[in-house]
Amino acid sequence: MDNSIKLCSIDGCNKKLYAKGFCKNHYQRFRKHGDPTKTLGGRGLKFLAEIIKNPDPGACVIWPFGVGSHGYGAVWKDGRMVTANRLALIMHSGVDHPHLEAAHGECHNRLCVNPLHLRWATRKENCADKHRDGTHFAGERNPKAKLTEPEVLKILQDQRSQRKIAADYGVSQMAISCIKTKRCWSHLTENVNR
Repeated sequence: MDNSIKLCSIDGCNKKLYAKGFCKNHYQRFRKHGDPTKTLGGRGLKFLAEIIKNPDPGACVIWPFGVGSHGYGAVWKDGRMVTANRLALIMHSGVDHPHLEAAHGECHNRLCVNPLHLRWATRKENCADKHRDGTHFAGERNPKAKLTEPEVLKILQDQRSQRKIAADYGVSQMAISCIKTKRCWSHLTENVNR
């Protein structure tokens, strides 16, 4: 029995084999781009470097490359995916605040990477901005939402077991629990009694 660890087939990559002859990173690139060595990091980094040299305070600079599932521009930097707006702010300010978020100021455009439209903010401050400006993905605005606001309000008043409610709405019992305990849809549940 051969106990040797099989490695990625890409030259210079010493990571463990994951699928189709590639490590996990190269396999994901292969699935996304059809080429396991393709990355937008170089072009994206050059784009950001140009932007931060002389940013225009009035104009949004729209990220022209890949976008992550979160809706923000995404770029490879030092072997990991980083949001483009965060990297633009780091490059412009010269400081990385690992416990803060790169929050958009007045433009509220997820794809804007103009560093003059960004600021460092706590998660709480950033969430408050999103709620104030209506740019949050809470409730029905979340593209993954399976329920509507009227349904959630009915669920909050429903006294049956969570399992029966979940079956009626086609969601998991955990989703009903999350609503009932006000961990989800809290923007609706603040003034509603359980």
